[in-house]
Amino acid sequence: MSNQKSLVLVVGAGASKEVKLPIGSELKDRIAAALNFKFRNGYQLESGDSDIAEAIQLYVQNHRPNGSTDVNPFIRAGRRIRDAMPQAPSIDNFIHAHQDDEKIALCGKLAIAKCILEAEAQSMLHMSRETLVNFVDVKDTWYNLFFQYQIAPFKISDLPERLSKITIITFNYDRCIEHYFHSGLMNYYGIDGVQATGLMKHLTILHPYGYLGPLAWSDVRNPIPFGTKVHPAQLLEIAQNLKTFTEGTDKTHSDIVSIKQSIDSAEKIVFLGFSFNSQNLELLFSDIGVARRMRSVEFFGTAYGLSASDIFAIKNQLKSLAQADHGSPVILEQEHTCAKLIQDYSRALTV
Repeated sequence: MSNQKSLVLVVGAGASKEVKLPIGSELKDRIAAALNFKFRNGYQLESGDSDIAEAIQLYVQNHRPNGSTDVNPFIRAGRRIRDAMPQAPSIDNFIHAHQDDEKIALCGKLAIAKCILEAEAQSMLHMSRETLVNFVDVKDTWYNLFFQYQIAPFKISDLPERLSKITIITFNYDRCIEHYFHSGLMNYYGIDGVQATGLMKHLTILHPYGYLGPLAWSDVRNPIPFGTKVHPAQLLEIAQNLKTFTEGTDKTHSDIVSIKQSIDSAEKIVFLGFSFNSQNLELLFSDIGVARRMRSVEFFGTAYGLSASDIFAIKNQLKSLAQADHGSPVILEQEHTCAKLIQDYSRALTV
C-alpha cells in the first residue's frame, strides 16, 4: 500500500446509523435477545436464535473442546453475555474482558455476525439485487455527500489517483461503505461491476476488528452478499474471522501495519460516528512514526451528544496521542451528524 494517503476517515457505529444500522447500545439489545436461549423439555428451542444454536453445535462437533461434545457450557456462556449486556459498554468490551474464555468469544462473535447481517438486510442500502442501492433514499447520508463532494467532481480517468489519496478505517463489522461506493461508482459513471471493482482496489478500506466478509462483487471465492441470510456453517466461519480487541491490535497483522502507515501520512483525519474509545485511539496512534511527528495534521469529527468537558478531554488526548504539531486544529462538532459534518466542511476536507 502506498504511504501517500492524504485523507483518512475513521468510522464508528454512528456513521452506519445513518442508514439504519444499530449503534452499540441497540446492538447489545439485539445480541441479548439472540443469546436468550431457553429450551422446552431440555432440547426444543423456545427462544434465542436457532442459527446461532446450530452453529454452536457444529463448532462443538468439529472441535470437541476438551474432548467434550456437550454444548451446554456454550449455551450458558450465551446466557452470561445476555445478562451482562446492560452493564457492558459494548459487546466488544465484554468479549475483551473475558478474552481467555473461548465460549464467551465464540457466542459473542456468532451473535455479532448474525445481528449485523440482519441489520444489513434491514438497512436503507439493501435492495432485492445485491449490486443496487436506492440513491434517492440515501441522498442525505454521509455516504452520498462524501461521494458528491470528494469523488463526483472527478473524471473517471482521474479516479485511480483520487481514490488512492483516501483511506477509510472502519471499526464496524458491516460492509455498508464497500456496498455503497461500489454501487455508487457504477451508477454515477455508468460502468459495469467489473470496472467498479477495479476502481475499488484504489480505495483503501481497513477493518481492524474484521468484518462479515467480502461482498459478491469482490474478486474472491465464497463471498457473503450484502444482507444475505447464511446457514449455520457460514455463520460459524464468519464469526471466526471477527477479532477481539486483543487480536485486532496484533502488530503483526497486515491491517495494523496499513493503519499505522495511513495515520502517519495523513494530512486530514476525520472521525465519523466514532466514540473515541481510548483502546481504539491507542490502536490508531500508538507507535507514531517520524513522518507524523514532523508534520502537522488537521482533525475533524462528530461529537454528537458528548459533553463539553468530554470534548475538551478528547481534543487533548488526540493531540497527545498523535504527537500533533501545536498548531494542528482539532474540530469536534457537538451538534453535527456525520452527513452535516461532511457537508459543512466539504472544502476543508478536500485534498
